[in-house]
Amino acid sequence: MRRTSKPPPVPLEPDQDLTEEQFCFKHNMSARHLQRLKEQGRGPRMMLVGNKATRITPEADRDWVKEREAERAAQVEERLAKRQAAE
Repeated sequence: MRRTSKPPPVPLEPDQDLTEEQFCFKHNMSARHLQRLKEQGRGPRMMLVGNKATRITPEADRDWVKEREAERAAQVEERLAKRQAAE
């Protein structure tokens, strides 16, 4: 069986700032998918640490999940409304 994702670079603590790699592991997505989300303006809020390093705070992580859940709920509602209108 082929492994779809690498193990986390370091163990994840519940309320720690995440690197992009840790964020991708936590949400089971590729780095390329995260890049696409950022390009679309749908990525998580990130903070700059030092000159280059970026981190995602626990709050930004939770907000991102809530935003994706709301986005998905809106899509489901839209589909249901279209179905009901077609009946």
